[in-house]
Parts: sequence; structure tokens; C-alpha cells
Amino acid sequence: MYLLHYFFCAIYWIVKYILSVFYPDAYNSDPGLCTFQEYIQTVVICQVVYALGLVSIRRLCIIIYPQRRLLKTNKWSFICIGVQWIFGMIISMPTFFISVDVRKGLFFIIKKIYIFFFSSLGM
Repeated sequence: MYLLHYFFCAIYWIVKYILSVFYPDAYNSDPGLCTFQEYIQTVVICQVVYALGLVSIRRLCIIIYPQRRLLKTNKWSFICIGVQWIFGMIISMPTFFISVDVRKGLFFIIKKIYIFFFSSLGM
């Protein structure tokens, strides 16, 4: 069930690569599209890391509370996945508010720090 995150990540990067090969100027023509693309990229990267963290937490809960039936059901898995996706989408929202008007060097440094920090939270 958690392989779905890796599938979405692989599909995203394949589509992005194909678009960049055949339409290299697509992202440069519309700044709004570039911002949305950065948001989706951050969400996809975070979901892979958060999936690993969620699997670990779920296994820990099953070991600590072996008698709880809810922790062993598919319903609990879907709840965990839903919370993970909602958390990943909310935590990636600041990419919409980071202004490109800032000097490019500072902008890219701030963006890299932000993506590194929030994608490594799941570990």
C-alpha cells in the first residue's frame, strides 16, 4: 500500500523529464506554472520521505499495542496515508509564498534549506 507513494513519485519525474525534453521553454513562459511545479515537486519529494517515517511509526505502534485491532486493519492504513498526504500538502504551501523577486542566489539557498528541512522531517 505504501508503494503508491513511490509510484506517484516515479510518474511525476518521468512526466517532468519528458516535458523538459520535448518542451524546454514550457516552464519559462509562465511564472505561475513554475510556482505550481515547485509545489508539486516539494509535495512528491516529501511524500516519499514521510512514507518511510509512517511505515516505521505504524510498525512501532503495532509492536507496542499488539492487542489493538484498529492498528492492524486497512482502515488504519488509509487513515495514516490520508493524514500523511494532507500534512505533506500543508507543509509544502510556503513554496507559493516565497517570492522570486528576492535575489536569485538567496532565493535558491532559502529554497534548498526549506526543502532539505521539511523532506528530512520524516526520518
